[in-house]
Amino acid sequence: MTYRDQTKIDWLDVAVSDLARVSAVSREIAGQMAVGVLRHTSEADVAVSITGHLGPDAPPDGDGTVWVGIAYRTRGGISEPRVLRHTLTETTRIPRQHEAAALLLRQAGLQIRGLA
Repeated sequence: MTYRDQTKIDWLDVAVSDLARVSAVSREIAGQMAVGVLRHTSEADVAVSITGHLGPDAPPDGDGTVWVGIAYRTRGGISEPRVLRHTLTETTRIPRQHEAAALLLRQAGLQIRGLA
């Protein structure tokens, strides 16, 4: 998990310019995070990432929104990431964390089963 922007930059090769342009909670950053995992983890075939606004103090237009990024290792390298937007149904932070974690695990399971 990479909460801080600097960790996203240092560990996952997220572009500083994209963080400044679209913020950490965006389609672009979720995709870059998933691809970054595969760039730095040669043993992995699938990577999932999640970024979102869980509150409190989230911007009103993004409150409860998460982005899930999914990338695959292919014979030719790393796939273009697929990114899903989801609006959480829970309204407070801890339940939203649980909902977001369950969403991420469901997406990871679906992707891994698809590779089998």
